[in-house]
Amino acid sequence: MVPQLNGWEVCRRLKQDVDTKNIPVIMVTGRVEEGDKVLGFEMGADDYVTKPFSPRELLARIRAVARRGRPATPRRSRTCRSASSRSTATASRSA
Repeated sequence: MVPQLNGWEVCRRLKQDVDTKNIPVIMVTGRVEEGDKVLGFEMGADDYVTKPFSPRELLARIRAVARRGRPATPRRSRTCRSASSRSTATASRSA
C-alpha cells in the first residue's frame, strides 16, 4: 500500500493527465473483491492482477497490454469462400 494515496487515485490521475493518459496501467494488488476490481477498471486500469500471482502470469499480462497498445500492422486481405458459395458453384457446374 502507498501511504496517503491509493492505487485507484494514482490510476485516475494518470489517466486524466494529457501527458500520461496513454501509459498502460496494470494494477497489482491484494484486493480481490469484485467491487475493487471493477473500481480499478473504472479508474482506467488496463488490467488488474491480484496477489498471489506467478511471475509468468504477470509477464503474459504485461505482454498482452503492450500488444493492445501497439498500432495494428496491416495484413493482406484474404478472400474467404463459404461452404454455401462452393456448393452453389459445384451445383451450377454439374447442371
